[in-house]
Amino acid sequence: MSDFDLVLIGDIVLPERVVERGHVAMRDGKVAGIGDGPAPGAATVEDFTGGLILPGAIDGQVHSRSQADQEDFLWSTRSAAAGGVTTIVDMPYDDGQLICTAGRLKTKAEQAASQARIDFALYGTVHPDDGPRHIAAMVEAGAAAFKFSTFGTHPERFPRIPPQTMHDCFAEIARFDLMAGVHNENEEVIRAALSETRASGRADYLAHGLSRPAISELLAMAEVYELGVATGCAAHVVHCSLGRGYEMARAYRDQGYRATA
Repeated sequence: MSDFDLVLIGDIVLPERVVERGHVAMRDGKVAGIGDGPAPGAATVEDFTGGLILPGAIDGQVHSRSQADQEDFLWSTRSAAAGGVTTIVDMPYDDGQLICTAGRLKTKAEQAASQARIDFALYGTVHPDDGPRHIAAMVEAGAAAFKFSTFGTHPERFPRIPPQTMHDCFAEIARFDLMAGVHNENEEVIRAALSETRASGRADYLAHGLSRPAISELLAMAEVYELGVATGCAAHVVHCSLGRGYEMARAYRDQGYRATA
């Protein structure tokens, strides 16, 4: 009788080193041992000598349904698997269906389960008119975290959550020790920059950058992190393109707050 169900042989990539000609032993779908030297017996042995064996990656921001009638979970999870990603975390901004109630979250989970080729987790969000009203029920339904935006691209598809509403949502999320992730662009700065860019007649790819000045990102990050301080909620900024933004995250972490980017 074999000790393990599956043994993989190859160069094992660990956080601190690479184990050349090592092995990973699996039992009941879980890693039971990692080592070098002769591999133990197993019902199945896969020899990848000369190749690297890495832990499966987690893609923490995927939009499987942001465009109606496009890829969906079938294609997003197949693509993820091809790239070595074994878990995706999907955003709640589905085209035509904001995932802002427990019922919508459950329906999405059921539909995703019928398509997904790898593991997945789901964000929930809120509608601006509802505030934190449905958060507890969404947690019960399996929401892994919650996503908000300081900038609104569409009132129903991707709404802005004003700071006073976000504060109440953060406070509710903190009760369950979950994370709030925020798309960080200051609404007022972006609207003004958009108007100026359009008035200039620019419509090329670079126009997008001109409509997003650096200060818009940093102001929104400060708002997100201070809401985390005020409520005790883990505050995560989902896009950071500036060195100053990472300095801000580090400063809040050094003060003992859960601030990430």
